[in-house]
Amino acid sequence: MIRIVCTRSEDSYNLSVKGHAGYAALGSDIVCAAVSMLVYTLIERTEELTKDVQLSIDKGDVSIMAAGDGVSLAFDTILSGFRLLAGQYPEHISLREG
Repeated sequence: MIRIVCTRSEDSYNLSVKGHAGYAALGSDIVCAAVSMLVYTLIERTEELTKDVQLSIDKGDVSIMAAGDGVSLAFDTILSGFRLLAGQYPEHISLREG
């Protein structure tokens, strides 16, 4: 299961994505691919918006912390995608926001 946790404070966001969906074999898992694409889109967009970004990327484990103007729109958009995926594949994705 992929566990996604997003917390926010006044103007900063923390996102943690851990695990594998287990929907299909590694390399063929459409759920993992969808989550990965959203994560990499968020990384790209936040790096365009602010220099206040901290990243940690390892297989099956990503952590993104970002703050600055425009970051909230980027995170909110990507979170919408995570919500859709979690609703469609609840056995494979857990999403917690706070």
